[in-house]
Amino acid sequence: MKDLNLIAIKLMLIALPTIVLINPAFAQGNKVPVAKIQTTTVAKDPQSLLRQFVINDVQAALDDATANNDDAAVQCWSAMLPAIQNAQNPLPTKLGAFLALQKGRDAVRGIDMFKAGVGPLADLKNKCAAVVVDLNTFMVRLGVLSGGAAFGF
Repeated sequence: MKDLNLIAIKLMLIALPTIVLINPAFAQGNKVPVAKIQTTTVAKDPQSLLRQFVINDVQAALDDATANNDDAAVQCWSAMLPAIQNAQNPLPTKLGAFLALQKGRDAVRGIDMFKAGVGPLADLKNKCAAVVVDLNTFMVRLGVLSGGAAFGF
């Protein structure tokens, strides 16, 4: 789980500044139109809303990778999209200490299987390896640049 959280944080750290820097609307100081979401929708089913947001985001990444002939990213996003679409909610839908204990065991087992490269997400791990390595390389370069700037280099 720790590995997945680090990957997600790294993706967000790269994506948000990149969007701001690349998007011409931000560069010109224009207001960027934001989709209006009804608060009642969020209150009723926040998980579905978040899930759809992630699906749309991965689809947009896949479209961009395809348009730019980025084979490694196409392979990763193509594997990730059905994994997200078919993912089951890991949280208990009923109350109970034993069910919560079992859900915890399920989560740990899933993480162990992911790390070992077996189970339902093995294909995703293998197909996204190049993207993760690229992300780590970028983060190291960014850290070096940031560190150099902090020390006046």
